[in-house]
Amino acid sequence: MDRMPEEDGEKPSESAETDIFDDLVSGKRVAEEVEEAAEDAIEEQPKKSKPKKPKAAKRAKKIKIVDQAAEVTGDDDLADVEEGPEVEEELLKESDVKEEGVSEEELEEDLPFDESVDSPGREEIKQIIMKKAQIAGAIDKSAEATIKLKFLEDEKGKQVFIGRKKSVYKQYGTEAALFLGRVNEEEYKDKNILLDGLNPHVVFVCGARGSGKSYVLGVIAEELALKNKNVGVVVIDPIGVFWSMRFPNKEERELDRMKEWGMKPRGLDNLKVFIPSGMTNQVPKSTYDKGFSMQPALLTSEDWCLTFHIDRFSVTGLLLEKVLKKVEKGYTKVAEEGVKAEKILSKGRAYSLDDIIHCLEKDDEINSREKGYKQDSIRALVSRFEAAKAWGIFDEKGTPLSELSREGQLTILDTSFLDDTVTALVIGVLARRLLAARKISTRKEAAHKFKSLDVDDILELEVPPTWLFIDEAHTLIPSGNEKTPASSALVEYVKQGRRPGCSLVFATQQPSAIDTKVLSQLDVIIAHKLIFDDDIKAIWKRTPTIIPGKYKRSNFIKTLPVGVGLTGDRSEETSRAFIMAIRPRLSQHEGRDAETVSLKENLDPEKVKELIVEVLYRDLLKERELDLDKVENVIETLNAKYKSSISVDDILAALKERGIVATSKSILLDNADTQDSMLDQLALQEGEEQSEEGTLKEPMQELKVGVKPGKQMQKLQQEMTELRSLPVRVSEADAARIADSIRKKKVFGLLGEEEKVKGASLKYYTIWKVGYDVISGRGEFLSRDCFIDSVSGEFVHFVKDRFVESNGLKWYFGLNEEEIGVFRILSGTEASIEEIMARTQFGEGKVVRILKKFADSKMIGATVEGKTGKKFYWLKEKIDLPPHERHELLESLSRVPFVKADAVAIERPSFSKEQIPEILRKLWKNVVVKKIDDVYKPVWEISLESGSRQRTVVVDAVIGKII
Repeated sequence: MDRMPEEDGEKPSESAETDIFDDLVSGKRVAEEVEEAAEDAIEEQPKKSKPKKPKAAKRAKKIKIVDQAAEVTGDDDLADVEEGPEVEEELLKESDVKEEGVSEEELEEDLPFDESVDSPGREEIKQIIMKKAQIAGAIDKSAEATIKLKFLEDEKGKQVFIGRKKSVYKQYGTEAALFLGRVNEEEYKDKNILLDGLNPHVVFVCGARGSGKSYVLGVIAEELALKNKNVGVVVIDPIGVFWSMRFPNKEERELDRMKEWGMKPRGLDNLKVFIPSGMTNQVPKSTYDKGFSMQPALLTSEDWCLTFHIDRFSVTGLLLEKVLKKVEKGYTKVAEEGVKAEKILSKGRAYSLDDIIHCLEKDDEINSREKGYKQDSIRALVSRFEAAKAWGIFDEKGTPLSELSREGQLTILDTSFLDDTVTALVIGVLARRLLAARKISTRKEAAHKFKSLDVDDILELEVPPTWLFIDEAHTLIPSGNEKTPASSALVEYVKQGRRPGCSLVFATQQPSAIDTKVLSQLDVIIAHKLIFDDDIKAIWKRTPTIIPGKYKRSNFIKTLPVGVGLTGDRSEETSRAFIMAIRPRLSQHEGRDAETVSLKENLDPEKVKELIVEVLYRDLLKERELDLDKVENVIETLNAKYKSSISVDDILAALKERGIVATSKSILLDNADTQDSMLDQLALQEGEEQSEEGTLKEPMQELKVGVKPGKQMQKLQQEMTELRSLPVRVSEADAARIADSIRKKKVFGLLGEEEKVKGASLKYYTIWKVGYDVISGRGEFLSRDCFIDSVSGEFVHFVKDRFVESNGLKWYFGLNEEEIGVFRILSGTEASIEEIMARTQFGEGKVVRILKKFADSKMIGATVEGKTGKKFYWLKEKIDLPPHERHELLESLSRVPFVKADAVAIERPSFSKEQIPEILRKLWKNVVVKKIDDVYKPVWEISLESGSRQRTVVVDAVIGKII
């Protein structure tokens, strides 16, 4: 494998000049060494005979040393003080610089260099002092605009580089130079800008929503995929918009721009899209290539604690750490009645979540009454791991790292199906694996020892230099004391990744909300339009070069057009920050905001009225009855669309003329004659549609002489006469025998009361069949069904010849949005009042009221921690709900055949049909309920009598199980 250019043993002679600058700005020397190197370099220069103001250079040098000390120590307070008035005033005392500042030319005159002698290091030292003085405010802001824009240019002067050193350009030219856009300033107007793609970089892209930051990520990823086949490119896609890069750009406006730029649309054929393995059955195969998973053993106890929001040093955190060690090294299974204790052998690091759960429930030490943990703590941790199984990202084998990062492959990890915390976990583990693999790989490349690796090592370690792309970074590496499962891993990735060849490109809407440990390592920044002053100040502070005064006005960056960015480059070859226009994308970009346009046609009120009546009338042909709320919604929607004001009364009057009756709650068909008339019209419509194809000439005539009606009419006739039910497969006699098996009998045939079967009746429980649309992360509508028991209020599934109900949906019927927020926290973990307040941002009084309501409903229990006396709350019932609205279990009942039920005794629902849309919206925000049908499940109610006492046993009439 080719080595990275900066790692080559031989360097051009002129690199001696740049070494001084590299050492100064990279933070590798302590402050004293920086000062010594600068002074030595200055002393080597022939002195001017009469320096005008030598103290100005001394002051600038001191500013530089303070700045460097802050960078070396990582003390952000030093950096902040450097710009403060106290230090500014102190430094002014030591120099002849006036308070209003000096121009760049004046300060340059103070530097002790003889301009007639071109000695090594002079230009580098001058640039360092100028930059540090500018940052500290020694140069007058009005003079900043006079700093000329300079770049490293190609030999023809038609292209300029950012991020590339002179030595690299001399050796490699434009190889792997990434075309990002054009200079949007007069000095280099319309010259192409090329980002270095050979060396590792930390590139930061920021901007308000819709300003073009995700678009820039796509541009850089495109260029890498096309220009550098020796690196791996991994794009983390939390919103599901990068999968479309396999297709050429088809947007008309961008096609026009491409012509102006001399480009042609192009899809990427080296793209590979991965989604969580647990989602592969729910997503159209055409939108992904393969599922990805990771081994649970790759996660540390800290990873799990951050993911589960557990204090690492709490009782639960210590239990988690202990169980991970046990499941890896082996443990002793607790002795049960009649069964000896059993030694569970170690699985090494190839264990599953089920192995962790088994260890928690069965380990002798963990479950010991004397030395173990409380069952509440064990159950709480088990419930978390049970929930983690539903994420669909864990497998004891896992996806090899070499399959994700591979030479010449653009990998898209679509995490739009996962919560932010789980996405952070995926990224954290991935970044840690990439850095570790590249460290080992780099060393073994140098020693040529890959032949000694086994197959598993090669799959995990044979990883090329990798560019990692992350969007919405503020959710993964937040500033302050908040940490996510990705925080530590990404900080180490950017701090240690340069030599192993690990690059990071990350984007956010909130630059002020990003961890400063990551921002301090960036070397290229592209800032699009920003609105908030805190974010703008964060950009000024972290841009690694001089920002001209005119660009530091907040109104400037607040008014940047879409696709234009203020760009800064740490490289000395670029003299200051500049404006760049981003090139158009070659591939399709799905991250655009939806656009609203005005209607091209205007309908007069009478036309709108006819349209509404026709829409409702046609729907009645299929539904037989429509809720009045639904009718009003249709009227309001179409009124808004066509800017009309048709009243509900007008529409009901028009429908009445067509034989439709309106009640206080719905509109419905009037009588059998109306039904027949509507069926005739429906048959006529079907016939007209078929006659266009030449298959039916006179539909009404054929209907009258008994020809078989059309399919749509058959369906409507069937729905009017039948109630759909699951088939009765257990006879009354069989149900009685099943009930007889559990009836109370006399002991020894003499003692106690004996129950007798007195009768059986067949009843039906209503099940709501809910049809709904799911709005996917890509903006697509996916149609799905689910089934909800109207008596229990739970989802109904059919698994392995038996009915299975969820547990937890019923609680959503009685909770408001705020209570659901607390309920969700407790369903995944035990938590104190303080933790709930921190995660919900609710006040203490509100949290206490919610917890009291839960306690009154017998929903929660509480545990007091012995040492601290802090109270932790947990749900008494294990919540078992489908993890997402596309889960295959939700539609499982559709596979069961339904039959006609002629006469049914229907059990009264405990949960009404009208509540269903609201409940599903509470559970899943992106669900739109379209239709709710009644289907029925037959049950036998067996009466058992003993003296004056009577009880009822309910037996499932489909599979014969006691409910």
